[in-house]
Amino acid sequence: MSPSSLRNPKHVIQGIWGFQASEYGAKDGIPPNVLFAQLTSSDNPIPFPRLGSYRWVKATGNTVTNLYLNTVNDPHPGDGNVAVQNKYLAEMRRVIAAAGQAPKVA
Repeated sequence: MSPSSLRNPKHVIQGIWGFQASEYGAKDGIPPNVLFAQLTSSDNPIPFPRLGSYRWVKATGNTVTNLYLNTVNDPHPGDGNVAVQNKYLAEMRRVIAAAGQAPKVA
């Protein structure tokens, strides 16, 4: 979550989606200007232990973001898993449709 647009409280981000966050990567919390976040992770040690097992967290004090965490036992979460892909596409459609009704940030 390191890009500066995620840290700009005046820039509302309707939704972010992710697959296979790594225990070896960045661990910044999701800031409150992100309204919806969905991550699919996997505890499967193949092809590399802990590669996709990190779970996103909200930044301290964030009571705004709706965070959804899904865990599957796939070597590459989202690759070839049609159920996960369809869930993401449905949530993207919902978030895009609701974007016009999102609260404005001053």
